[in-house]
Amino acid sequence: MTIKAVLFDCDGVLTTERNDAYSTCRFLNAATKIPQNYLEKVYMAFFPATYINKGNDTAVIQQFCDRIGMGVNLDMVMDSFRKTPKNEGMFELADGLRKNGYRTGIVTDNSETRIKVIIDSFQLRDFYPIIVSVDVGCRKRG
Repeated sequence: MTIKAVLFDCDGVLTTERNDAYSTCRFLNAATKIPQNYLEKVYMAFFPATYINKGNDTAVIQQFCDRIGMGVNLDMVMDSFRKTPKNEGMFELADGLRKNGYRTGIVTDNSETRIKVIIDSFQLRDFYPIIVSVDVGCRKRG
């Protein structure tokens, strides 16, 4: 068997943070001083719906903001997505693989909105295919 492509997970591989809830809520905690554990609890009550139901996940993100209140708004959450810390070592590895003829891709169960923001802010257009689990109607396991 010849390896032709290498797929990378987003959180904890291409990013330095373990998952989307931790990354987003850490940013919101720093911006608002709302306890991170509370933010994560509310996040986990809303965001699983964005992982398996393709559609308007921006409405779910807005519901999360409304539930938190205290100044948290859609722009802040989008900014948290843009400021997700990048794992430079993985990008160096991916660049090396592509230079040696391998294709690279991303497999993620992030919300459609979050992964699009990360793709733009990290300039990930070289990572194709980008497989977002919600696009194919399933969740990533692993």
